[in-house]
Amino acid sequence: PVIQSVDKRALELESAALPPREGAPVTQLVASGIASPDIQIRIVDPDLRAICASSRVGEIWVSGPNVGQGYWNLPELTADVFQASLGDGRRYLRTGDLGFMWRDQLFVVGRSKDLLIIDGRNHHPQDIEQTIERCHRAFRGLGGAAFALQSDGPEALAVVHECWQGVDTDEAIRAIRQSVSNEHEVSVSRVTLVKIGKVPRTSSGKVQRSQCRDLLLACELPIVAEWHA
Repeated sequence: PVIQSVDKRALELESAALPPREGAPVTQLVASGIASPDIQIRIVDPDLRAICASSRVGEIWVSGPNVGQGYWNLPELTADVFQASLGDGRRYLRTGDLGFMWRDQLFVVGRSKDLLIIDGRNHHPQDIEQTIERCHRAFRGLGGAAFALQSDGPEALAVVHECWQGVDTDEAIRAIRQSVSNEHEVSVSRVTLVKIGKVPRTSSGKVQRSQCRDLLLACELPIVAEWHA
């Protein structure tokens, strides 16, 4: 695999994949590979509908014979997602993925709809979720969701995670708060531990973060333990 080291601060604050400065925190990213000759990949600013400068992270747009024609009986959504234009005569699929190109290699860093912006910094929930799963035996092999919650003030980080029975939940919650703070330099404002199998997933096993947030706010999760800042 092609692995590229980038400046973690620049990625979080500027959405830029820059070479790491001396002494700066580093993030290593793995490439998805090079597109075949009949596929065009563009990194696009979705607000400006313009190609991003090199090293900038943007939405990944794809054009080629492997792209579907659109959604069934949804012409407006089809036009927005499957028929995006950059004025070059091509129609692009807006993948919803965020990434950048380096030496013709595509690097994917996350999903635009899942991106967490907390205290002016970009965080990808899968990175935080992976940190939590590794931080304590209570979470090994189980599922969790990290997402933003907003009440009266700015957005804050909330975590819902399944946990094994018979563990010290106070200790496990402290492990979440400390590990996320140490590795991502962000404070967790709410931790909710739930029974195994209660974090919602798709039929293919992917965590449904937005549904998990809705269930939490509706008080419909089977809570084992909870902590609020």
